[in-house]
Amino acid sequence: MEHNYIFWGVVGIISGLVAALADVPLVKPGRPDSDTAVLKGKIQTWWADVPSKRFVISFWLSFLGQPGTYIVMWLLAGLISNNNEPLGIALKINTFIGCFTGLLCHVAFCIKPPSWSGIYAFCNTTHHCRSWLNI
Repeated sequence: MEHNYIFWGVVGIISGLVAALADVPLVKPGRPDSDTAVLKGKIQTWWADVPSKRFVISFWLSFLGQPGTYIVMWLLAGLISNNNEPLGIALKINTFIGCFTGLLCHVAFCIKPPSWSGIYAFCNTTHHCRSWLNI
């Protein structure tokens, strides 16, 4: 039984590193400058300049990394519930909610840039919405 927790602990550490790497492709390549400061929740113009592969990689790293970390958190909640049942149940509920909201948020962050890039490319070639995009 103890070896099982050691195995899942190692899987959790590796999964946590993989999930952390999922955010790297979402950052603007190169050095940041004051003209292109990141505005949270806003459309970034550099999304049109990078291949959508960056965002696909980010999604898959998150998709593969997050479950391992949440399995370890679930097992930890199970261990805690041996001594304190209400706390263990609360941790399992939080882990369940965190798992799905984290994955859905990351999906949204990975879909927004390629979608905007497609709209930008369409509008740039057809000149239909140049004033809407401020280009």
